[in-house]
Amino acid sequence: MKFACNYSSVLMHLIEEEKVDVDFIKMGYFGPFMGLHDMVARHKDILIHGFGRYEHIGMVNPEGNNDWDMMNKVLSKYKNDHLAVHYSIYDQDMIGNVDPYKRLEEGIQTFKKHIDVPLMIENMDHNPMYNRMCVRKEGVDPDFFSEMCEKYDLAVLLDTAHASVTAYHLQMDVRDYISKLPLDRVKEVHFVGTQMTDDQGLKDMHTPLESRDYQLLDWLSDRVKPEIITLEYGWPGDEYAWRTREEAIVDQLMEIRKKYE
Repeated sequence: MKFACNYSSVLMHLIEEEKVDVDFIKMGYFGPFMGLHDMVARHKDILIHGFGRYEHIGMVNPEGNNDWDMMNKVLSKYKNDHLAVHYSIYDQDMIGNVDPYKRLEEGIQTFKKHIDVPLMIENMDHNPMYNRMCVRKEGVDPDFFSEMCEKYDLAVLLDTAHASVTAYHLQMDVRDYISKLPLDRVKEVHFVGTQMTDDQGLKDMHTPLESRDYQLLDWLSDRVKPEIITLEYGWPGDEYAWRTREEAIVDQLMEIRKKYE
């Protein structure tokens, strides 16, 4: 089993000081990450996650709205053997008379057609309080998600914060919701904290893991044996220092390793 963590300058300092160690550093290929990849790759392998076009399985016109050549070149350069894509569909994707389930299936077909590495799909978070950026219920239907994984032989990136938020807003126990997903296909797990808010209920805010998150980690450790476990905490830029604290990175990586090593 291998371990990963979101890129931040704080993480790089901790690695240099030998206070933490990871096998991969997770980075997007957009915005604040640009110009950093080659430097990071001299120290650790990189997991590319996201190309800055809000690419997701249910997106409008994925054929024309993705730069497939660039994506494949980047994946090849950094030796990524899969691409994880958000399995989601939003109200703004529903242009015309669209069947959301058909759109999701066609999106899977399009990504598989154009990407040179195996496609992995990541479960997303349904929160009606997100307004226009709310993932539609069809996008978090565990039965259809499982059907698509079986039909197209897809691996799964299980995001526990997304599952927790979805279950809360569907008025389900998160363990019941996760149990409906194809756990035998999970190749990577994202762990990060959730926050209960007054106006939007439970949210994925990429904050440190709390007791409820660690309880879910304990439960999951007996049921899922992924190849990669990623702590999705930390982000580049001073404005995100509030969710990129040094001690939080150290403590969370230590606790995750205790459960899975």
